[in-house]
Amino acid sequence: MNVEVKEEYQSVLELKDIYFEKIDFKRPEDLKSKFSVDIDSKYRKIDGTVFEVKLFCKILAGDHLTLDLVLVGIFDNKGSDPEITEEINEENTVAIMFPYLRAEVSIITSQPNFPTLNLPPVNINAMMADKKSKEN
Repeated sequence: MNVEVKEEYQSVLELKDIYFEKIDFKRPEDLKSKFSVDIDSKYRKIDGTVFEVKLFCKILAGDHLTLDLVLVGIFDNKGSDPEITEEINEENTVAIMFPYLRAEVSIITSQPNFPTLNLPPVNINAMMADKKSKEN
């Protein structure tokens, strides 16, 4: 059921579809290892104002891969200002998708005899700035 908001509050960015393309979970033998997480994203224009965002998440227990996820979001941005559009595409889409990723990690890891992993909130702007600096 859709809820209407005031027109001036409506975003030019619309989430058309969201789904997990990949979920790979392996229980490590040693649950005493410290867990680490690596998060990345990739953008691809599909057509006109429609684009795809992939959010990648790898969680390691020591040297062993424990969880590998790829979350895909399809967005439509009808914004007219190209600079604002690029900023929204690069930062806001990941911010929209991240809670879905966090929830899935918690659900998957809430299995018997496994510590439930709760990803902390992430400063998406800082993460995207770090990604841009590594690309340059």
